[in-house]
Amino acid sequence: MNKDQKDIEIRLLSMKEGISWQEAKKIINKRNRRL
Repeated sequence: MNKDQKDIEIRLLSMKEGISWQEAKKIINKRNRRL
């Protein structure tokens, strides 16, 4: 996954879940490790 895609995913997740950017980033990093 390139950096731009990742940034967009983080932004979408943080807006959707109403969480901070850092929290969204942690969730996405965790999800990517699982794949």
